[in-house]
Amino acid sequence: MPDHYLDKAIKTGLFDYVLVQFYNNPPCQYNLANGDATLLLQSWNAWTSLVLPNNTVFMGLPTSPSAAPSGGYIPPNDVITKVLPHIKKTSNYGGIMLWDRFNDVGNNYSNQIKGKPKIKSLRLGHGRAKECHGRESVWKHHHGRASASHGHGSPC
Repeated sequence: MPDHYLDKAIKTGLFDYVLVQFYNNPPCQYNLANGDATLLLQSWNAWTSLVLPNNTVFMGLPTSPSAAPSGGYIPPNDVITKVLPHIKKTSNYGGIMLWDRFNDVGNNYSNQIKGKPKIKSLRLGHGRAKECHGRESVWKHHHGRASASHGHGSPC
Protein backbone atom coordinates (compact mmCIF):
# COMPACT_ATOMS: atom_id res chain seq x y z
CA MET A 1 0.00 0.00 0.00
CA PRO A 2 1.41 3.41 -0.89
CA ASP A 3 0.52 4.84 2.55
CA HIS A 4 1.88 2.94 5.52
CA TYR A 5 -0.20 5.06 7.93
CA LEU A 6 -3.49 3.82 6.49
CA ASP A 7 -2.41 0.46 5.05
CA LYS A 8 -3.98 -1.76 7.71
CA ALA A 9 -7.16 0.29 7.90
CA ILE A 10 -7.74 0.28 4.13
CA LYS A 11 -7.02 -3.44 3.87
CA THR A 12 -9.88 -4.19 6.29
CA GLY A 13 -12.33 -3.70 3.43
CA LEU A 14 -14.49 -1.37 5.50
CA PHE A 15 -13.93 1.67 3.31
CA ASP A 16 -15.97 2.62 0.30
CA TYR A 17 -13.98 5.75 -0.57
CA VAL A 18 -10.26 6.43 -0.44
CA LEU A 19 -9.39 10.11 -0.94
CA VAL A 20 -5.71 10.64 -1.79
CA GLN A 21 -3.75 13.89 -1.83
CA PHE A 22 -1.61 13.91 -4.99
CA TYR A 23 0.20 17.20 -4.30
CA ASN A 24 2.69 18.70 -1.83
CA ASN A 25 4.71 15.52 -2.29
CA PRO A 26 7.21 15.56 -5.19
CA PRO A 27 7.51 11.76 -5.65
CA CYS A 28 3.86 11.48 -6.66
CA GLN A 29 2.74 14.78 -8.12
CA TYR A 30 2.47 16.60 -11.42
CA ASN A 31 5.62 18.46 -12.51
CA LEU A 32 4.40 21.93 -13.46
CA ALA A 33 7.85 23.09 -14.65
CA ASN A 34 7.90 20.64 -17.56
CA GLY A 35 4.21 19.66 -17.78
CA ASP A 36 4.99 16.04 -16.90
CA ALA A 37 2.31 13.83 -15.37
CA THR A 38 4.46 10.66 -15.21
CA LEU A 39 5.00 10.52 -11.42
CA LEU A 40 1.40 11.50 -10.74
CA LEU A 41 0.02 8.75 -12.98
CA GLN A 42 2.47 6.15 -11.61
CA SER A 43 1.30 6.97 -8.08
CA TRP A 44 -2.35 6.82 -9.20
CA ASN A 45 -1.71 3.39 -10.71
CA ALA A 46 -0.12 2.20 -7.44
CA TRP A 47 -3.08 3.36 -5.37
CA THR A 48 -5.77 2.01 -7.64
CA SER A 49 -4.09 -1.36 -8.09
CA LEU A 50 -3.36 -1.94 -4.40
CA VAL A 51 -6.63 -0.93 -2.75
CA LEU A 52 -9.41 -3.48 -2.44
CA PRO A 53 -11.94 -3.89 -5.27
CA ASN A 54 -14.72 -2.30 -3.20
CA ASN A 55 -12.67 0.92 -2.72
CA THR A 56 -13.43 3.95 -4.87
CA VAL A 57 -10.40 6.22 -5.22
CA PHE A 58 -10.57 10.01 -5.60
CA MET A 59 -7.63 12.06 -6.88
CA GLY A 60 -7.01 15.07 -4.65
CA LEU A 61 -5.69 18.11 -6.52
CA PRO A 62 -4.96 21.73 -5.54
CA THR A 63 -6.99 24.54 -7.12
CA SER A 64 -4.03 26.92 -7.34
CA PRO A 65 -0.26 26.97 -6.89
CA SER A 66 -0.74 28.72 -3.54
CA ALA A 67 -2.96 25.86 -2.33
CA ALA A 68 0.02 23.51 -2.83
CA PRO A 69 3.17 25.35 -1.73
CA SER A 70 5.31 22.22 -2.21
CA GLY A 71 4.02 21.64 -5.74
CA GLY A 72 1.57 19.51 -7.64
CA TYR A 73 -0.69 22.17 -9.12
CA ILE A 74 -2.05 21.13 -12.53
CA PRO A 75 -3.48 23.73 -14.93
CA PRO A 76 -7.11 22.86 -15.78
CA ASN A 77 -6.37 22.13 -19.44
CA ASP A 78 -3.62 19.67 -18.42
CA VAL A 79 -6.07 17.92 -16.07
CA ILE A 80 -8.45 17.54 -19.00
CA THR A 81 -5.86 16.44 -21.58
CA LYS A 82 -3.10 14.65 -19.63
CA VAL A 83 -4.67 13.28 -16.45
CA LEU A 84 -8.36 12.49 -16.93
CA PRO A 85 -7.96 10.32 -20.05
CA HIS A 86 -5.75 7.99 -18.01
CA ILE A 87 -7.46 7.94 -14.60
CA LYS A 88 -11.03 7.70 -15.91
CA LYS A 89 -10.18 4.29 -17.39
CA THR A 90 -9.52 2.89 -13.92
CA SER A 91 -12.33 0.66 -12.67
CA ASN A 92 -12.26 2.14 -9.15
CA TYR A 93 -12.00 5.80 -10.23
CA GLY A 94 -14.36 7.89 -8.13
CA GLY A 95 -13.62 11.41 -9.29
CA ILE A 96 -11.53 14.40 -8.32
CA MET A 97 -11.55 16.19 -4.99
CA LEU A 98 -10.18 19.73 -4.80
CA TRP A 99 -8.27 21.76 -2.21
CA ASP A 100 -9.30 24.46 -1.39
CA ARG A 101 -12.56 26.27 -1.92
CA PHE A 102 -11.10 29.75 -1.28
CA ASN A 103 -8.71 29.46 -4.22
CA ASP A 104 -11.33 27.69 -6.33
CA VAL A 105 -13.69 30.63 -5.96
CA GLY A 106 -10.88 33.02 -6.87
CA ASN A 107 -9.83 31.30 -10.09
CA ASN A 108 -12.91 29.25 -11.07
CA TYR A 109 -10.84 26.04 -11.23
CA SER A 110 -13.67 23.57 -10.64
CA ASN A 111 -15.86 25.13 -13.33
CA GLN A 112 -13.00 24.87 -15.82
CA ILE A 113 -12.84 21.10 -15.37
CA LYS A 114 -16.53 20.57 -14.51
CA GLY A 115 -18.18 17.97 -16.67
CA LYS A 116 -14.83 16.50 -17.62
CA PRO A 117 -14.36 14.17 -14.62
CA LYS A 118 -17.09 11.88 -13.39
CA ILE A 119 -18.97 13.96 -10.82
CA LYS A 120 -20.04 12.34 -7.58
CA SER A 121 -21.47 14.01 -4.55
CA LEU A 122 -19.73 12.80 -1.44
CA ARG A 123 -21.15 14.01 1.84
CA LEU A 124 -19.25 13.14 4.95
CA GLY A 125 -20.80 13.45 8.37
CA HIS A 126 -24.22 15.04 8.65
CA GLY A 127 -23.99 17.51 5.81
CA ARG A 128 -21.46 19.78 7.52
CA ALA A 129 -17.76 20.02 6.79
CA LYS A 130 -15.55 18.96 9.66
CA GLU A 131 -12.01 20.11 10.24
CA CYS A 132 -9.64 17.22 10.75
CA HIS A 133 -6.06 17.31 11.89
CA GLY A 134 -3.25 14.81 11.64
CA ARG A 135 -1.95 12.41 9.04
CA GLU A 136 -5.01 10.21 8.84
CA SER A 137 -8.68 10.95 9.11
CA VAL A 138 -11.56 8.54 9.04
CA TRP A 139 -15.19 9.57 8.87
CA LYS A 140 -18.33 7.51 9.24
CA HIS A 141 -20.84 8.54 6.62
CA HIS A 142 -24.42 8.96 7.84
CA HIS A 143 -25.52 6.06 5.62
CA GLY A 144 -23.01 3.70 7.20
CA ARG A 145 -20.34 4.21 4.53
CA ALA A 146 -16.82 4.95 5.61
CA SER A 147 -14.07 6.99 3.97
CA ALA A 148 -10.35 7.16 4.46
CA SER A 149 -8.53 10.36 3.71
CA HIS A 150 -4.85 10.43 2.91
CA GLY A 151 -3.65 13.37 5.03
CA HIS A 152 -1.15 16.16 4.51
CA GLY A 153 2.48 15.15 4.57
CA SER A 154 2.00 11.43 4.04
CA PRO A 155 3.64 9.91 0.98
CA CYS A 156 1.38 9.16 -1.97
